[in-house]
Amino acid sequence: MEKDKQESTVRVVTCAPITHVQTHVMSLLYLPIVGRDAHALYFALHGLSNRYGLKSCEYPKVFLLDLLSLAPDAFDRACRTLEAAGLLETYEGPEGFLYELYLPLSPEAFFKDSPFAPYLQRAVGEERFLDLHAQFQIDSNKKKTGYTARTARFDEVFPPIEKQSGPGGELSEARTKKLNIQTTADVELVLAGIPKTLLADSMRTKQTKEKLKQTAYLYSLDEKHLGDLIKKSLTKNKTIDFSALSHHAKAHYRAARDKTSRKGPIQRKQEPHGLAYFKRVHPRTLLAETTGEEPPAADLRVIERLIEESGLPLEVINVLIAYVLKELDQQVPVYGYFEKIVAEWRRNQIETADAAIAHIRKKLQRRRSPRRPSGRGEKPFDTEVDWFKEYLKEQEE
Repeated sequence: MEKDKQESTVRVVTCAPITHVQTHVMSLLYLPIVGRDAHALYFALHGLSNRYGLKSCEYPKVFLLDLLSLAPDAFDRACRTLEAAGLLETYEGPEGFLYELYLPLSPEAFFKDSPFAPYLQRAVGEERFLDLHAQFQIDSNKKKTGYTARTARFDEVFPPIEKQSGPGGELSEARTKKLNIQTTADVELVLAGIPKTLLADSMRTKQTKEKLKQTAYLYSLDEKHLGDLIKKSLTKNKTIDFSALSHHAKAHYRAARDKTSRKGPIQRKQEPHGLAYFKRVHPRTLLAETTGEEPPAADLRVIERLIEESGLPLEVINVLIAYVLKELDQQVPVYGYFEKIVAEWRRNQIETADAAIAHIRKKLQRRRSPRRPSGRGEKPFDTEVDWFKEYLKEQEE
């Protein structure tokens, strides 16, 4: 049986690449406790895992034994030590072993919240223990002794101004709750696969994730393609250039659309676009099902700008798109055309599909009575909203 285990295979997965500070913690704090063999095994396993994919190829277990010059029993003891220290999880399957690595504790957690500190003190002695503790201690008064604070306050530089009207924090929060985009791409998994050396923690926010979900949906990106396009759009400052991401996504979408264009048109939605439809559908789907074809990349960019810049919830954007498509005979205009309607709707604080439809109905009611023409060729009806009269009738039937 022991021979079978030695001839088995090994794979490694990690939760994240190890940083310089964590390497420092392993070498100064964990090494005296876990010992040389476990310390060497930990870093050997990290070395085998790919920094980008966070997993390794499959290796013969005997390769690890030879790499570390360890006998099988010494190797097993090192594994058990790492497991007990919370640095390793071991899984055994029919083909071999899977080793899952975990990162060491932060210095503060090591000394304050873990049981490791007494073991370290016993291993290195009181004097060296205090030296190691000082290695990780941050002096909050560093380089400040003898200096007087002169930092300007906010109110000393920025004078008070009258609060501007417009969407406030509550409106922004409401839009976030209404932005329910269903996409098959797991954004959490995609971001987990991008190491912190390439993408800063400050970019892994809820706002970033929602924006990536939106991009994945709009341009039909799966996890692999989304991850690839994010990496192509990273900056030197470890941030995502969303303009570049949009450009790459649009190019990818255009290429994929060209490949599938021979499959024929999309099934056009036959039943009327009711209120429930406006509330649940994504603007891209509405555009495709209304026109009967996959939207070109230029049209998707207009939809993308509407979502990003209009400040309107998706259900309101849906009514807006239906409104304009009906008026322009299924053609998507430039963003400036939408912008004028958006400005009016925002002034009227339209935040739901119900309110958008009610707003159009109200305009129709005010203009239902024919006006006397003031000049040749003037129409007695406001044609800008007249078309929607029939559209609303279709919903009620």
